Amino acid sequence: MFTTEMENGCPADHGIARATIAKRQMRAAGSYLFVAIDRMTRWTYLEIRKDKSARSVTSHQIQALEQRQKMP
Repeated sequence: MFTTEMENGCPADHGIARATIAKRQMRAAGSYLFVAIDRMTRWTYLEIRKDKSARSVTSHQIQALEQRQKMP
């Protein structure tokens, strides 16, 4: 799972470059980024998965709901 904090105190504009590099690495590795967003609170949950099968989608949704229920 990812957090919204920047590593090593890098400015926000470096976050875009990092995201682009991560996206390229994921594409090269054949990975998929799954994202769940609670639009009311802007809470997000991200996972990198090896495939985009129905089983992966369902598992991601269950994990996201479990994580969200732990939040106050």
